[in-house]
Amino acid sequence: MSYNIIDARRELQLHRPLHETTYYVNPHYHFISNFKVNAKIKIGLYQCLERMVSDASERCKINLQFDSFKDAKGLFSIEAAKIARDKKTPAKWWDSYGDEYS
Repeated sequence: MSYNIIDARRELQLHRPLHETTYYVNPHYHFISNFKVNAKIKIGLYQCLERMVSDASERCKINLQFDSFKDAKGLFSIEAAKIARDKKTPAKWWDSYGDEYS
């Protein structure tokens, strides 16, 4: 069995804008020390944002809020949010700590 075929299919299916976005906003991955963001991930993030949010001013607002998430400000900075990064599912984590950004 050739793993090259499996790897090629996985590459085709998993590297989509939505997958790049979920990787970026997943607190479990985003706040680990070896979290890496490259241009491909950012392009996917912004492509997904453009597709999901038609209003440019809303996209700008969301883009500015990414900084608070990235820098762990507001509710993202409290100890409970930091502890829960790898304890809760991403959806539950965002439900608990994302209120300032809805």
